[in-house]
Amino acid sequence: MLERTWRAAALNNPQMNDIVMNGQTFIDTVGSHTNADANVDLYGTNNIDSLKKGLQLQLDSLKTDQLNTVQQTVFTFRKDGVAMISFNGNTDSSKWYLDDQGNIVLDELKEKGAGDIIKMRIESLTDTALLLNFEENGTNSVVTFHPDKK
Repeated sequence: MLERTWRAAALNNPQMNDIVMNGQTFIDTVGSHTNADANVDLYGTNNIDSLKKGLQLQLDSLKTDQLNTVQQTVFTFRKDGVAMISFNGNTDSSKWYLDDQGNIVLDELKEKGAGDIIKMRIESLTDTALLLNFEENGTNSVVTFHPDKK
């Protein structure tokens, strides 16, 4: 079932979710407990509405960029043991195999490049969905993929 092309549809990263949620809480409450002078001292402005609009645009842009990046991620697991990975418009290849624990291992040692080994735990695999759990920079993410219709 794994040997096909999979397109990412969603990313769940609790640490990133907390950052976004805390950012939204800050935007929603900034300036509500301070006066105009304190707002100038703390935020460089007493126009809290404009500050909130600017911050909201930044947060919304971050969320849109993240979603676009996820939706542009495509894995193709070929029968010959090569995985084609498209991420942010760049395509790379790697050897792939399942280890003894059932993790997908991307092994670049035999390929051109950094020689990295990446392990992704299969949380779920069905005809319609693949959920991969991986750790990067000390945070865990679960990415949901669906078979690519292209």
